[in-house]
Amino acid sequence: EAINTDNLVLRVNHLGGFPEGTTVITPDGIVPTEKELLIGFDNDPLKVRFRLKLSLFNRIAIVQVRSTFRRLETAKTDVVLTADELKKAIVANNYSLNKDTSELAAWGKEMPSLERELRYARSQSTLNLARAKYNRASSRVFYLNNAVRRTRLRVQRLLAIQNALSKIHQTATIHFDIVPAPTGN
Repeated sequence: EAINTDNLVLRVNHLGGFPEGTTVITPDGIVPTEKELLIGFDNDPLKVRFRLKLSLFNRIAIVQVRSTFRRLETAKTDVVLTADELKKAIVANNYSLNKDTSELAAWGKEMPSLERELRYARSQSTLNLARAKYNRASSRVFYLNNAVRRTRLRVQRLLAIQNALSKIHQTATIHFDIVPAPTGN
């Protein structure tokens, strides 16, 4: 007998190999077609979630599983990244970190000469010019220090997410059924 595919739901039965504290966040572990079922971890600072979605394509049921996370702890929304995108994000952030660190080091070498210029300026116009150069350099150094700090945190977070996901992907299984939707109570 053919099953009516118009009213199917995805039901999670069991989570195997996940870390302790893993729960199905979606009530009853059941979602209709095209809705997402969430799996999360208690006390997870990375806010890693697995999102399962049942879709129908030419009356064939397809289950998509995506991992999402919060790029920053203070972010309000999740970001979806594949393993390749996560690797590319790490590479891009490391490139940015290296570039900003190099520029910061160059400014660090330049600052003493700017300070000397400021200290030994002989006329008001030379003093004003030296002060403007020093202030611009100080602003850039301040910006770069913050950028380096933020990028380091972002790289650490991305590496932690990559590590957590690789551990989970090696051991975790999600046992589910695709069944007709339960009828009303």
